[in-house]
Amino acid sequence: MKKIKYSNSSTELIYGINPVRELLIAGRRKVYQLLIVSKEKQRLEEIIKLASLRKIQIRWIDGKEMSSLFSSREDQGVAAKAEPYPYYELEEILKKPDDSKNSVIIALDQIQDPRNLGAIARSAVAFFCDAMVIHKNRCSPVTPVAMKASAGMTEHLKIAMVSNLAFALRKVKDEGYTLYGLDANATKSIFETQFGPRAVFVMGHEGSGLRELTSKLCDELIRIPISPLCNSLNVSVAAGVVLGEALRQSGRCRT
Repeated sequence: MKKIKYSNSSTELIYGINPVRELLIAGRRKVYQLLIVSKEKQRLEEIIKLASLRKIQIRWIDGKEMSSLFSSREDQGVAAKAEPYPYYELEEILKKPDDSKNSVIIALDQIQDPRNLGAIARSAVAFFCDAMVIHKNRCSPVTPVAMKASAGMTEHLKIAMVSNLAFALRKVKDEGYTLYGLDANATKSIFETQFGPRAVFVMGHEGSGLRELTSKLCDELIRIPISPLCNSLNVSVAAGVVLGEALRQSGRCRT
């Protein structure tokens, strides 16, 4: 994996029990130091052991110092100084074994809220999605906030950041993928659609949905049927629903 970084900073401060634990388990990026509130030592034993195995320095601090680093107590008494998130090249995420018949990718067009990006990544890992594609300038990057919302699952997902989403989607189509755009106004339901073995689900902006160009690139526009009492679903919830249906159709779920 080539480490593609789109951050001006040489380090990020990852916080929270799940994000820090998954950061250490995945081992995808260098971790320079852990910050741990001394009185939280007992409940952070697993993280301390993981840090010890990787020979990562631990600095013990008090709650006041930790609070000065974060505006809320979402840190749960632990943080990690790590190198910025390493993105994959688009070509890397398209590489599949010759005998692999099924592949699912989720593409995000203008998802602005890092918490939505994180929640989508969490669903993507949960439902065996192979990779995610995000727009460099029109989508939230993988930030510590996104990582917190993903419960650390961004560390276990192949994410490619591209400067031209339309070009990337055309390239994905050339590799034999079918593009399904989620559109609340589409006539066809996800439950009436038989997804192809290689599928890309394209999610649009939280408020305005898919851009016109992105929509035109999709092979099919599909919707999630919901109660007339509800105007719409949060984009991360919608992603979870369609990825769950894709998994059900594929028969890959054995757990």
